[in-house]
Amino acid sequence: MADEDEALVGLVEANRDRAKFSGHGKALGAAGYRVASDHPENCEFLGHPGQSIAISPPVGGFESILIGAAWNNVVVEESGVLGRWFKKVRKIGVDLDIGCLYELKNGKRGAIQPFGEKFGDFEGPPYIALSEDERTGDREGHDEYLLINGHKWNEIKRILVYIYIYKG
Repeated sequence: MADEDEALVGLVEANRDRAKFSGHGKALGAAGYRVASDHPENCEFLGHPGQSIAISPPVGGFESILIGAAWNNVVVEESGVLGRWFKKVRKIGVDLDIGCLYELKNGKRGAIQPFGEKFGDFEGPPYIALSEDERTGDREGHDEYLLINGHKWNEIKRILVYIYIYKG
């Protein structure tokens, strides 16, 4: 236990000027931030561990459901006299990936994620598609997103969405 506490203190100290830690369980990662929605009247925002929602279609059904993730690349100041003098910086390259586990009402289960090039299918089962594998975080807006075919919502039993760090 003492080693874990020392590790946390070391991480906080090393990053005190640039990171706020999440404090979620024993997570040692930076907190980041979450944006509720571009259309707050149209979505639910889960802001605390353990929360979940049940999504019921409105009259007429859904068109599509977009679940997005956006992040920024990490910029590091070059070390050395010339690097500091000329204020040179370089991008490290952070690669987050969004994915999901799904179960259809017919019992079929699977995963959609960039790792393994499992991009899904919007028109056919599982009716969920991944945009692409954005590897830098340099884009404006959503870097990666899952698009769910709302017209097929009645064929989907459940979806678990996750984001993981592939590199960075």
